[in-house]
Amino acid sequence: MARKSQSLLGKKPKIKVRASKRSLGASEPTFTDGQSLGIVAATEMYNFYNATYEQSDFQKWAVTWASKNGYTKDDVSRLRAASKSLVQPTLGAICRMSDRGLILNDDQKSYAHARIRSLIETVEPKNEVTSIATRKSPAEILKENISKFLGELESMLDDWKSNTSFNLYEKLTAMEAAGSYAKAIIQHYKPVADELKELVAGKSPDLNEAYAYMSKTDRRRFYDFIDTWIKDAEMYLSGKKAVRKTRVAKKPSTDKMLNGLKYLQESIEHKVKSIDPAKILGAKVLYLFNPKYNEIQVYHSNDDTGFSIKGTTLQNWNDTSNKKKLRANALPEILPILISSTPARAAKVFAEAKGTSNAQNGRINDNCVILRAI
Repeated sequence: MARKSQSLLGKKPKIKVRASKRSLGASEPTFTDGQSLGIVAATEMYNFYNATYEQSDFQKWAVTWASKNGYTKDDVSRLRAASKSLVQPTLGAICRMSDRGLILNDDQKSYAHARIRSLIETVEPKNEVTSIATRKSPAEILKENISKFLGELESMLDDWKSNTSFNLYEKLTAMEAAGSYAKAIIQHYKPVADELKELVAGKSPDLNEAYAYMSKTDRRRFYDFIDTWIKDAEMYLSGKKAVRKTRVAKKPSTDKMLNGLKYLQESIEHKVKSIDPAKILGAKVLYLFNPKYNEIQVYHSNDDTGFSIKGTTLQNWNDTSNKKKLRANALPEILPILISSTPARAAKVFAEAKGTSNAQNGRINDNCVILRAI
């Protein structure tokens, strides 16, 4: 009895035949009904695509498949730019068959992703050149504004007789000008005033010749005009210094304060966990539990600012703070009360608990569970 030949595709595929663009006359299959391939059938298909198509086809199919399977535009662009000689026929075949309806198995998917990622890595990503406008620093902007203001003052000097009513102090105040404006005015006009003072004294032949176009009265008035500007600038600057805010020291951040803190996250034996240690900061009362010695520790803050932490040490606590070593059989009853009852009841239960009391030292270590911060 003749044996029936078994299909290379396992389950007999439903194949739609389309004339190949190649001259070999081979037909390319279309896979339908969620079809997958066994090892032998897959190898047959790989050989078919390898013999029938070219490297450029394999790359084109890989690009198409990548664009439909979660790769970014940049990845697809780099894959398209990769050398086509590096694209394996098997990769092209897998991508093409998937695009034509084949359900890929896990091995085929892994192979395709690995090979595509490898091809992408052969092409350098495009460097996005961002045009960044050159920005002037605040200091540069201030310097330019001061220079512009000095230019305005210089233009007033050209017709100073018409500007004798100008009040520089009021102008600076209205502008809410920085103190550096007043400094610049003083530095710029102090040498001019000194020169005019010498001119008014009449002891410099050179200056007398240079200002020969001015009468002695105008020389005095011009000197007074400039000297008033300097005095106004000095008054404005001294006022700025008087109201300058005192620098307040910045408080360290929460992360910085808690950086060196060590504590026990959980005591499984006693079924208690530590709260967020950030809750200690600013709290007025703190309960800790040391399961190693069966100790309950309670801290009270010195004032309304509450606790802070420096390294592993609690800060700003007072002498009423205390710790007690309790009997192990008392802990199952006391711990839940300290954690969840009202602050008044927790304080009363701790005060009435029988145990050996000891003074506190403020240290929190990796044996301490942070029970509660109030």
